[in-house]
Amino acid sequence: MAKTKGYRWNEDDCCWYRRLNEETGKYPDRAAEIGHELLRNGYAICIHDAEITEKAITGDYEKERTRWIEYDSKNKVLALHWSGRNNEIYNASRKIINSRYNREKGCVEIPVAHYRSVNNFAKKFDFCYTEDALEAIEQYKKEQREMRRVKVDK
Repeated sequence: MAKTKGYRWNEDDCCWYRRLNEETGKYPDRAAEIGHELLRNGYAICIHDAEITEKAITGDYEKERTRWIEYDSKNKVLALHWSGRNNEIYNASRKIINSRYNREKGCVEIPVAHYRSVNNFAKKFDFCYTEDALEAIEQYKKEQREMRRVKVDK
């Protein structure tokens, strides 16, 4: 069960662990989630935090998001990734102008210039943006607003 939730076994410490980041969510929610899953399957648990324990019992925690839009600053693209295989999401993402599948990273990449199409896609398929992706979009919008527009006489 722990492995299916993204945990890995640590041989040295003889325990399951998981690294958390912006995309995995906050510690109290992940602790409550794994606790809830263990309880549902008949295991006894011990959590040394009353609020997290209550969330584990009731199942009232923020579910982990598995559909994300990140920003790849090196390639200046928005990277769409999700867990598992989903042809509907893949096909819809590939219909966005200038999208390309990055086999190495396992994601669909789209130039920031197409952020409006990405936003429509995100709403339809319940994707979340990382802070970096939102900042990149705002920076692109700012650059577009500040772009000098000229009219050349013929």
